[in-house]
Amino acid sequence: MDLANLKKDLKMAISGIGAVDKDNYLMAIKRMDAMSKDSSLPKQLQHFLSRRSYHKANDFLEASDF
Repeated sequence: MDLANLKKDLKMAISGIGAVDKDNYLMAIKRMDAMSKDSSLPKQLQHFLSRRSYHKANDFLEASDF
């Protein structure tokens, strides 16, 4: 579980495709989709990522002690 990169990917996804390079944006989405299947993540974070609720996932990470 690489939380530093997850946080970067979440920021990129939240900023929207118009704010960043399209290929980087799509790669970030793919990485987060793969990470949503990581059983070592808290269930609530997995849920947010699997539903692509990136704002909620970001809020969860900012409020937690990871």
